[in-house]
Amino acid sequence: MLTHRVTQDEVDMAERTTKTRRKPVAKKAAKAEVVALRPAIGRKVTAAERKVQAIELRKAGATYQAIGDQIGVSRQAVHKMIQATLREWNETTHDEAEEMRAIELERLDAMQVGLWSAATRGDTKAVDGVLKIMDRRARYLGLDLPTVAPEGTGLFEVAVRYVEAFRTD
Repeated sequence: MLTHRVTQDEVDMAERTTKTRRKPVAKKAAKAEVVALRPAIGRKVTAAERKVQAIELRKAGATYQAIGDQIGVSRQAVHKMIQATLREWNETTHDEAEEMRAIELERLDAMQVGLWSAATRGDTKAVDGVLKIMDRRARYLGLDLPTVAPEGTGLFEVAVRYVEAFRTD
């Protein structure tokens, strides 16, 4: 039997991300009353703690059925719990990336302001710095279009023309 000591930080994080919607079903209520997986403490396991333990067990390679058996829920409930957690993490990661992108853009703006007056006076180092900042900003924002080769210059087209040039029909 796999065990994991759930830290308070993990519980806090899981509680923040656990949905509070509950169905008033007797079977579900009974499962909510499962005695803690930490018998030494002798308290009931919260949904947040089950969620953390399910993720830890899955990371360790346990099957959904094995996790469900250990934490006292169905295989389907474990699957839903883990999928919901992964979606939440994905959303959080996306939000954090957007926040970081905004911070980086603010930094680029501040650097450009510092170089702008020197660049407009003709200082070539400042001009080079401003151009590098503008290039970085364009990459952050996805403003540069991918370079497309002119039609007929792809490897296949060139190979066909090469073979046709040497054909002796």
